Amino acid sequence: MPLTKSQPAQALEHILTNVFDLEAKDPLRAALRDNGFVDIYDLVNMERKHVEDLAYLDEVDGTQQRIPIPWGKREIINVFRDYIIYRHEINEPIGINWTDITMEQFNKFRIDPSYLRARLLAKDGVPVFKPVTNPPAPTTPVMTNDCTPANQLFQKEIERDQSLFPILKTEQPHDSWHRKFEIQAHAQGVAHVVDNKHSPSNPDEKEVSQPIQTFMDAVLEPKVQTAKGKEAVQKHEATKDSPAAYTDLVEHHKKSTAADIEARKGNIITATISDGKFKGTASEF
Repeated sequence: MPLTKSQPAQALEHILTNVFDLEAKDPLRAALRDNGFVDIYDLVNMERKHVEDLAYLDEVDGTQQRIPIPWGKREIINVFRDYIIYRHEINEPIGINWTDITMEQFNKFRIDPSYLRARLLAKDGVPVFKPVTNPPAPTTPVMTNDCTPANQLFQKEIERDQSLFPILKTEQPHDSWHRKFEIQAHAQGVAHVVDNKHSPSNPDEKEVSQPIQTFMDAVLEPKVQTAKGKEAVQKHEATKDSPAAYTDLVEHHKKSTAADIEARKGNIITATISDGKFKGTASEF
């Protein structure tokens, strides 16, 4: 059923007075009147560029001048037109019931977070807004052993990539491998695995230590390819104790380095002692 002849003008007056809360001499009223907007049809069919150009006539220093409407004042028209679309989206079209719209309804829409977000993401100034009219009641999430806040933090806060860890193919030079491996451990938020002095200091650290160790087990197994290195990793495979596996690997390399140094010293001593009577280690010499 269409509006009667007088109803469109009455609808506009209702919106300006009771919804927009404009005083009789408000500049926005004057701008609409001066630009020929006389009924609700004129208001809702305005193009955005016309809203932006709204101005009213006023006398300044004895001459009539066009005074632009401030953005904050005129933008209410665009918001109201978004409200009309919103009512259609929620299957409550306004139809001919313009005078049933209340300021409370309109203001509730204006501060709706979904609408505000839609305006922020608006394309060409036109928000795409489909609100949730009956949102489900909030529920407390059920946390499993693998879905605790600390575990979620571990999974989300840093992007981890096993492929960035270096491969240990030979026993020498292992010092370079350890340096690169530990740099990656720090960069990917799993540094405590390579720190044998680390001990979890709070419940969250203890809770997140298991997924960290699981991740590092998955790193060490393919990356450590030397025979002794594999022994160290496999020794702790059942317990998934990657810190212990890495510590054993470090200790093995320390011992092998000491043995290499001892051997080199021994070779020097053998070459320099000609009487063959010296017995003992290089360090004793």
